[in-house]
Amino acid sequence: MHRNALPLDAKPILLALREYGAVGVIVGSYGAIAQGVELEMTDIDISPKLSSENIRAIARALASIGAREAEVDADNASGGSLILDTLIRDPEFIHTRDLWMFLTPHGEVDLVMHPAGFPNGYADLVDEEAELGQEGESGILYASLDDIRRSKEEAGRHKDVEALNKFPPPTKSNVKFPPLPDYDESLLLARSHKKSESLILRETTDRNGKTIHRWMRP
Repeated sequence: MHRNALPLDAKPILLALREYGAVGVIVGSYGAIAQGVELEMTDIDISPKLSSENIRAIARALASIGAREAEVDADNASGGSLILDTLIRDPEFIHTRDLWMFLTPHGEVDLVMHPAGFPNGYADLVDEEAELGQEGESGILYASLDDIRRSKEEAGRHKDVEALNKFPPPTKSNVKFPPLPDYDESLLLARSHKKSESLILRETTDRNGKTIHRWMRP
């Protein structure tokens, strides 16, 4: 978490990402918090799909809520974000860093290209065939608790080790679902995004034969 970050209010951030059709996977502590793990709410870490169209969508969404890159834009007295403007013009610029930290009036948003444990980032976290970002629907998902646990174990920082003590036992499954800013924890695994009301949770297998669960169309 950046020293200048404001307290996190995730709802307007997630709604902006949805509005602009952004595609990515929420990793880190916020993804675990949304699934019932009691951790400190600090920031949102997102591993984005690295297509030019999607990087532009994310940059426009962040710009719409007044985001500024934590270091470069701190010295920009003209307002706005030089980094977001650059990403909109040249999405390939995203590859010049592994981590981008953006400060917004609603808290910090970090774009993480290669989360610990997932060297290919988004491509490792999401099975393209089941991606909810198809057909124009919002593609912001939570990583499963098992994936978040794996990432924290790989990172191995003191704060990650402390967080892992609050995680439930591994489930040997991989549940992914759209984020719900107004979620009811008792219904968390039974509801889908309002734009995807026809989706149902199905058991399937990934490329390695591992049992997973995904929101899919009937």
